[in-house]
Amino acid sequence: MNPTHALSAQWKKQFLTSEEEITPYLKDWSEWKGNLKSNGVFLPRSTKEISQFLKYCYTHHLKVVPSGGRTGLCGGAIASSGELILSLEKMNHILEIDPYTPSVTVEAGVINQKLQEKLAPHFLEWTVDLPARGSCQVGGNLATNAGGIQALNFGMAKRTVLGLEVVLADGTILEMGCGLEKNNTGPDLMNLFLGSEGIFGVITKATLKLQPLVQKSSLYLLLCNSVEDALSVLKTVRNEFGLRVLAFEFSCKHSKELVSQYFEVPSFFKESGEYFIILKTAQDLEKQTLFEEYLAEKAPIVSSLKANSAKEEASFWMIRENVTESLKNKGMVHKQDVTLKISDLAGFILEWKSLLKKDFNFSDTESFVFGHVGDGNLHLNYCIAKDYIATKDKIDQAVYAMVARYQGSISAEHGIGLLKKQHLSKTRSEEEIKLIQKLKNILDSRNILNPGKVLPDSI
Repeated sequence: MNPTHALSAQWKKQFLTSEEEITPYLKDWSEWKGNLKSNGVFLPRSTKEISQFLKYCYTHHLKVVPSGGRTGLCGGAIASSGELILSLEKMNHILEIDPYTPSVTVEAGVINQKLQEKLAPHFLEWTVDLPARGSCQVGGNLATNAGGIQALNFGMAKRTVLGLEVVLADGTILEMGCGLEKNNTGPDLMNLFLGSEGIFGVITKATLKLQPLVQKSSLYLLLCNSVEDALSVLKTVRNEFGLRVLAFEFSCKHSKELVSQYFEVPSFFKESGEYFIILKTAQDLEKQTLFEEYLAEKAPIVSSLKANSAKEEASFWMIRENVTESLKNKGMVHKQDVTLKISDLAGFILEWKSLLKKDFNFSDTESFVFGHVGDGNLHLNYCIAKDYIATKDKIDQAVYAMVARYQGSISAEHGIGLLKKQHLSKTRSEEEIKLIQKLKNILDSRNILNPGKVLPDSI
């Protein structure tokens, strides 16, 4: 019997084979333009089932693509060559909340937002918060080492992990960390799988460190004329006023104008400016008063507003979180997700704008920049009217070369996947890449897990 048919016979309702059933699982949120093909989707309900499935696939040399919420932008969850898709969506249980550590143990398929809603009555939160929260899954957040809005305060997803359960390519189950705050027993193997995009193993369960839920916060919308001015405010609010910054996000004025075309967004300011900044702080009335006096009298900004209701807060966030949705209406859009040192952001953005006008003849309304400027993460977006593939490739070469010169990273929080693997050497050394390949050979010698992702085709 054909090995895939045997799987279908063994798992029956848990193994999808019709084109109609498979199609929703084929691609992620990236702009991948290549083939989309899978010979089946497996929907396990336990780690044991995943172990049995992978052991079978390993024995019969069947390729497997792990699949979470598929909200990544680099093609990391794409099945393009008939690979089987391993979806974690049925493994969506919150297993235990420990209020003393505090921590939570979850299966990999738990939706980020549902986890936050479950934790809120306990006055706790998992600090990985991002616009895709309603779709993305915890396992995917960990496999890509997601960042998000609060990364400037709490760091990336890997900093929250106290325990991890992983299934290797041959079906071996690893249980690591045990949920302990302190566990100094040699090299931390968990870090091999955090950010590995499923090429080393499939994350099935995790114990995550939690933080107290901020009960009261203040949200401000600032209008600035330069990135330098925005960063000056960030430095002042942190260092001089000692306020706890929960978010420091920005969008260029063209991004705001684009969102206004498709969503009901107030104009906010009578004045004009280049950048809109969303600043969220934990509430501290004494420090807050002094800071607001600074905003009104001394800050290098055009103007500022403070949200006085949940409705106003939501309208502020629309400027930032609805950009991607609005860009879908612009046709063919190419996206880059890069990181720079915060001190280099202003210079990089000026050089980036100059590059686009000089070498690509882009107008101001054909490129959009927004992102998590508080931790150096920029989302660069390009509307390409013609010769999409060729133009996209040229932009990647030019911009990633700039990122390398600034000693930044070509991927901040979406990973490498299919779309960036040939550029990995821009910000990872040859020695590092060869070591990653050696680890892949050890952990998955038959190359069945997420084949063709992360590592360049030639090393």
